[in-house]
Amino acid sequence: MAAFGLPATVTVEGEAPVETTAFWLPDVNQDVPADAQFQRREPVKVLVLRKNEVPRVPIGTVVAMAEILGAAVEAWTVDGFERGYPDEHRVIVIRQAA
Repeated sequence: MAAFGLPATVTVEGEAPVETTAFWLPDVNQDVPADAQFQRREPVKVLVLRKNEVPRVPIGTVVAMAEILGAAVEAWTVDGFERGYPDEHRVIVIRQAA
């Protein structure tokens, strides 16, 4: 985390904000199910948070952090989960409208 991480503030609804370090994974293409009316592949943002610093990250959690070092801090909302790991959350986030 120290090498690639960026400062982040994670706010779970109804709880105090947590200052932590998080990092971005490369964008992942997410398939829309074949039975959907419109089929497409769209890239999604995946963010990694350490479970020992942020024990739970439900959908709707807001993460305030920059996309790259030196960029403006933006608000991102957790929209889903990429996969589970014992020591980290990999969450799919969407940028909040300005």
